[in-house]
Amino acid sequence: MSLVNGPFGDYTRGWQSGVVPVRHYAPSSGDQPRSLVILTSGANTNETCFIDLPAHLMALGHKVSVKIFPGYEAGDPNHNPTKLRCDPTEQLNCWLSNMPRATINLMMETPEDRAIFLGGFSMGGAEALLTLAQLPPQLQARVKGLILVAPSLRMTKLEKYSKPVNWLLRNVYLPLNSWADRLQSSSGYSLDPTIQAHTHCLSPRPFRAQFAAARFCETAERVLGETPNDIRNTLPVLLVHSGKTDKTVHHSSTALVKAAFAKVDEMEVAWDHWLLGHTNRAQVQGRIGAFLAVHTLAN
Repeated sequence: MSLVNGPFGDYTRGWQSGVVPVRHYAPSSGDQPRSLVILTSGANTNETCFIDLPAHLMALGHKVSVKIFPGYEAGDPNHNPTKLRCDPTEQLNCWLSNMPRATINLMMETPEDRAIFLGGFSMGGAEALLTLAQLPPQLQARVKGLILVAPSLRMTKLEKYSKPVNWLLRNVYLPLNSWADRLQSSSGYSLDPTIQAHTHCLSPRPFRAQFAAARFCETAERVLGETPNDIRNTLPVLLVHSGKTDKTVHHSSTALVKAAFAKVDEMEVAWDHWLLGHTNRAQVQGRIGAFLAVHTLAN
């Protein structure tokens, strides 16, 4: 099995604050890629959250570019060069201004006759939706599909059944712990144990980063409705999510996505949020590969 190379791999955009690291997976130089797939990794992790999905899609002939939120290049906070314990508003503004720009740059570098797909895992799915809404019309027209894997438009922490509890968590608990510069202990993450060592996850997690992430997801939800109706009515969307963790369905991100787009191909799995690292992840990889095959040919 081919795995990505650690947290300090061949980042092409560097790791300085405000510069979006991008990891490329391209077919051999003699082959023209069938499409460009731009994926965004999730909060508290980097490109390793996709495990071997980029290598799998590359083997199918697609070029894959994985964007990482500045600050999440390394899974170990002691070796984190952009210091996520910075001001959460500065971190949020950094993400909002630079992540869409990185996608625009990648799209502008791609031949006009090549299909382009956007997607992401967890908060990366929210980033893909936010970027789609903010693309210039000529670039929106070049996007042939969305791949959303366990997208987080609302953090699980803020999806309790009780609205007063949600309000307290969002307006008291997160800001107060962020202001106090506290660290949130991690309960770990569920992965195939044979690959867990290859996946880097920020732990413990600075509350400042968690607060910035919650606000980023909220921004993505707000701009979701700004995507033009013709795009929302015609753009194919592959939505892969976990039925195990979507407990508050009426508030869940999956419900928001299905309400926003008319052509949603849904795949629900029985395992938890880290579904790309599950023992049965080949099922998800196969579904994503089939989605790309169909809509690349339709281009």
